[in-house]
Amino acid sequence: MLREYIISEAMHGLGIPTTRSLAVTLTGEPVFRETALPGAILTRVAASHIRIGTFQYAAAKRDEEALQKLAD
Repeated sequence: MLREYIISEAMHGLGIPTTRSLAVTLTGEPVFRETALPGAILTRVAASHIRIGTFQYAAAKRDEEALQKLAD
C-alpha cells in the first residue's frame, strides 16, 4: 500500500490525472502473496471515480444501455 500511495502522489506531482491518496490503514489480517504480508487498505479521494470493473460488469451482462451511460 505504501508503494501505491507514493506512486499516486508522484503521478499527481507530475501533473498526471489520478486519484489522491488520503490514508493507509492496517487491517490486522495477513495477505498471502509470495510470502504472508500485513494487510492494509488505501483510502483515496477524487472529484469523481469510475472503475474499469464497472464497464466489465455491464459488458458481461450485455447491458448496452448501461455501457453507453458509463461512456457518456
